[in-house]
Amino acid sequence: SNRIPHTRAGPSLLLRFKFLLLLQKPYPPRIAGRRSSTPRKSSTVEGYSRQRASGGTVGEEVGFGAGMEAQATATVKEALAALYHHPDDTIRTAADRWLQKFQHTLDAWQVADSLLHDESSNLETLMFCSQTLRSKVQRDFEELPSEAFRPLQDSLYGLLKKFNKGPPKVRTQICIAIAALAVHVPVEDWGGGGIVNWLGDEMKSQQEFIPSFLELLIILPQETSSYKIAARPERRNQFENDLCSSANVALSLLTACLGFDELKEQ
Repeated sequence: SNRIPHTRAGPSLLLRFKFLLLLQKPYPPRIAGRRSSTPRKSSTVEGYSRQRASGGTVGEEVGFGAGMEAQATATVKEALAALYHHPDDTIRTAADRWLQKFQHTLDAWQVADSLLHDESSNLETLMFCSQTLRSKVQRDFEELPSEAFRPLQDSLYGLLKKFNKGPPKVRTQICIAIAALAVHVPVEDWGGGGIVNWLGDEMKSQQEFIPSFLELLIILPQETSSYKIAARPERRNQFENDLCSSANVALSLLTACLGFDELKEQ
């Protein structure tokens, strides 16, 4: 369940949030899009770099405009503030229901991604958005067009490094999202050798992020049995076979990590 726990901490923020009781506030228009079999172009990496440099994120690949993003982001922030801090039980319940419904919209891709990259986001926002993005990758991956894979991969990788030192629960959600992404896409999308080989290269070249990389390595085999991931049986079996074929690489990485005292417990 993605249900967010309620707390009573803090006084009323005097948020004008009673419109949530109606639960009728429309979302920005949904963009219909399905993944196609069209081969992915390598230029998507360069395109994503330009988007990220100009403040763009995953949602731009599915036609999510800046105005829609600002409106939806502001509403999500208000809903989270009401959920955690409003003194009225009715308002908190309405906010919780609205947030759960929002997690099922196409717009949730962009809003969650944007707020996770936002340095001003508080822990409550990071937890909600990491859970949202994880669940979107698990169950709604086919909402995205094929060209959105690379921006999503790059964004999740950036978040994995960003949360290298915590919060741990947020980092774990990002790891699960990356593992789910690996279940959905063929091994070639990770550079020929699959995600374990890709992870090994990253661990060797960016050792300061090894704690995050190691957690991802731990989570990958766990996700082979996760039926929260809406993948076809043949794709799930292929992912498991890919991991088995990379077992020697994984063991060598774990052995290398044992050479660092600070990594032994993990």
